Amino acid sequence: MRGRNDTAFRKWVRGANDVLRPYKEFYIPLESSSLHFLKSRICIGCTKGFEIVDLDSLETQGLLDPSDATLDFVKRREGMVRPMSIFRVEQDFLLCYDGT
Repeated sequence: MRGRNDTAFRKWVRGANDVLRPYKEFYIPLESSSLHFLKSRICIGCTKGFEIVDLDSLETQGLLDPSDATLDFVKRREGMVRPMSIFRVEQDFLLCYDGT
């Protein structure tokens, strides 16, 4: 019985090395606090807001429009608010922040 379990475990470990390997690497030069998977992108909550990473090209862009005056509450409190999570509501996204 013991020999059979050891063999299965070895096969699992050997197979895990084939499955768990890096596919693509990317770097965001900001402290990250949350990670959210969208259909074809990753949304990362960072100290400066939410960043979107395209999984095909690995290009990053900010989710919020810096020229939008209605978002000044986030810009004014930069460093005091922390992005927590993102939810899709029909065609829009609901961004949740933790404020101090």
